[in-house]
Amino acid sequence: MNHTEATLSASTKLNWGDVPTWAGVTAAVAAGIVGFFLFRIESRRDARAEHDRQLAAEDRHAAAEDRRRAEEDRRAEIEDARRAQADKVAAWFGSFEEPNRPRPRTPEYLTDRYGAYIRNASDLPIYDVRVEFYYVQDRTDGTSGWDPIHRGSSVEELRAIPPQGTEFVDMPQGIRRQVDDISDEMYVTGIEFRDSAGNRWARDPRGQLQEL
Repeated sequence: MNHTEATLSASTKLNWGDVPTWAGVTAAVAAGIVGFFLFRIESRRDARAEHDRQLAAEDRHAAAEDRRRAEEDRRAEIEDARRAQADKVAAWFGSFEEPNRPRPRTPEYLTDRYGAYIRNASDLPIYDVRVEFYYVQDRTDGTSGWDPIHRGSSVEELRAIPPQGTEFVDMPQGIRRQVDDISDEMYVTGIEFRDSAGNRWARDPRGQLQEL
């Protein structure tokens, strides 16, 4: 074998010897590509699963929030129903002129009666109504504020005030005699009463309603 033939034979052997190497490299590259695509597919599947879990959690949270709001609305409706009648009951201090019964051969004359007007604007009666009288004391701090000073209660409770009814309760003489002069602006009133369902309520001298 001459030199040229030997060189060609060695070159042929080297090239054929590289085929398994190239085949291995190709297989490795192919496996890497397949692995990459499988990884992307799996990652997308995991992302979709996580997104679905987040949506499910948000749906559960929204459902829980809807239930909470529905429960709050239901409680508010129950409370509104409880207060519906009491909200229509009010009281205020006032007066009116009443003619005194004249003695024989003497002219009739008028006298002022001071006390509390109580208005039941509901469609049901209220019961066991008691009136509280408060003196209005202006504040001395330069503001327009005032404080109610409790002076006493009505002598007796009103047993009932009918639907759409208004009653007048006289201020007890013991309270009226605490000042020399009196006007409608000097006093305010508070009341306690029972509604038709048996609930006891109070409206304070500033008009705020609360259940007792």
